[in-house]
Amino acid sequence: MLFDGSNYKMLVFALKSDQVIKPHSAAMDAPFYLLEGSATITIGNEKHILEAGDLITLPKDINHGVYPITDCKFMLLK
Repeated sequence: MLFDGSNYKMLVFALKSDQVIKPHSAAMDAPFYLLEGSATITIGNEKHILEAGDLITLPKDINHGVYPITDCKFMLLK
């Protein structure tokens, strides 16, 4: 955790290419910024391929998952 404030948290995750974050939902929108590597992000039934430097918003109440293509690091605000 990089920051834990009263209104939001800033978290950094590192995943190996064989690790996944299975689809789940959250109670708030969450900006997702890919710091290193590449990954496929699912939002509902849509797939998005992100490269380092890409930003996407994970909408609240919609299942989303992270599937690394390479080892990757990302920052999440929630």
